[in-house]
Amino acid sequence: MVYTKEAIDLLQLLRRRFRDEDIGLLHLNDPEALEHVIVWAQRSSSGETKDLAFKLAQIANMPLSRCDLERAPGEINRRLYRGQEILVERKSREENNERPVRMYRGQVVA
Repeated sequence: MVYTKEAIDLLQLLRRRFRDEDIGLLHLNDPEALEHVIVWAQRSSSGETKDLAFKLAQIANMPLSRCDLERAPGEINRRLYRGQEILVERKSREENNERPVRMYRGQVVA
């Protein structure tokens, strides 16, 4: 894809937002930058980031709808624990209907 001025501005905004949300580092010279933007926008919890990614996808003529950027319920979430990436399945509070468990040094606290 040939980057226009508008696409470069959007990429720079998304680059800052991804870095601020600790999702990833976007390099403008990466040939797979658009694919990274779509994947990271799905991980983002910010609606503005998803809107910017959708606008960039429209400029790049990618067949993508705004609903594709929304995270599906129960989707696997990645967390970082002591430098290791852990896959955690997200569960909604409505499914559990129980109080959150409080932990201290790996032990359950009442």
